[in-house]
Amino acid sequence: MPTNLVLFHGWGFTPDVMEPLSKKLSETYQVSIVDLNKPIDVIRNAIPDHAILMGWSLGGLFALKLASIIPTKKVVLVASNPCFLAKDSWPGIDPEFFNQFVNELKVDPDAALQKFGYLQVKGMEDERDAFKLIKNYLSKELSRPMLLDILKIDMRGGLKKTNCPVQFILGGKDPLVPIKVHEHIKALMPEVEISIIEDAGHVPVLFNIDAVVQYVI
Repeated sequence: MPTNLVLFHGWGFTPDVMEPLSKKLSETYQVSIVDLNKPIDVIRNAIPDHAILMGWSLGGLFALKLASIIPTKKVVLVASNPCFLAKDSWPGIDPEFFNQFVNELKVDPDAALQKFGYLQVKGMEDERDAFKLIKNYLSKELSRPMLLDILKIDMRGGLKKTNCPVQFILGGKDPLVPIKVHEHIKALMPEVEISIIEDAGHVPVLFNIDAVVQYVI
């Protein structure tokens, strides 16, 4: 019987963004995708015990939190940060930039979401073509401002208390999760496994699938 592996998508996207990765991982695991726009009790009931929980971006925080309350085989965080907003010496998103984006989201949600989508592929050699692809997965769910609040949560304490193996898969060119955060994560949790895809940005779940699968399996 294959091991269960549960995928969690990132903020601003539909669960479909994880489908290409799911197809690859399904060759080895029993894969399911959770819709983070659903109520939390629905999400919890959809997750089998002793599964691998794998979250991309915001989804990584969900996976990390759920690992503290349900029996979990392993947690894999892809392009994720236990503390997304920069604090003290911890690398992350500039809080001023984040607050500005939240205000833009209130004024013109569609324009802000498009801007957010483009930021995902910023710096890629073919960023225009990449943006065309990524637009297909942008979500218009009304719950997205609520989910965005989760990015303010500092999960560093929760990371240290995790009772199962933890792996981070980071992109060397990620504009939202600075690559130097891996040093801080390692200092916080020496036993953590950290894998780096040097040419990946913030969306390796779409643009670096083979590399992600290689590190997970």
